[in-house]
Amino acid sequence: MSDGKGLGAILEGVVREIVRQEVKAALAELAPSGGQVAAEPSWVTPPQAAQMTGVPAKAIRNMIKEGAIKPRLRNIARNPAQPKYLVNVKEVEAVAARWNATDNGRINIEERARRFLSDRESRK
Repeated sequence: MSDGKGLGAILEGVVREIVRQEVKAALAELAPSGGQVAAEPSWVTPPQAAQMTGVPAKAIRNMIKEGAIKPRLRNIARNPAQPKYLVNVKEVEAVAARWNATDNGRINIEERARRFLSDRESRK
C-alpha cells in the first residue's frame, strides 16, 4: 500500500475501535448495576415519551401547551412553521402523576363538555 490515504484510514479505524473498547470498559466499571449502563435518554420526542411512560402523546402535548412541562425546541430553523419539541421523561411522569392524583383517575365528562362547547363558541 503506497497510498497514504489508505494507511491513514486504516489507522483511524484501529484508533477508533481501541477508543470504543476503552470507553465501554470504563462505563462498565462505573455502572452500579453490574456493568449494565442505563440507556434511557432523558430528552425524547412526545411520541417516544408516550411509549416510555404510557401517557398519551396528546396529553404530553397538552402539558406543553398549558406550561406544565418545559420542552426543548428540536428544530434547526430559527422560525419553523411547525415546532418540534423534546420533553424530559421524568418531568412527564411527575406531571402525569400530579394530574392523575387530582382527578383520581376519573374524567369529568360534564366539565369536558362545558370546556368543549365554550371553546367552540369562542371560535365562532
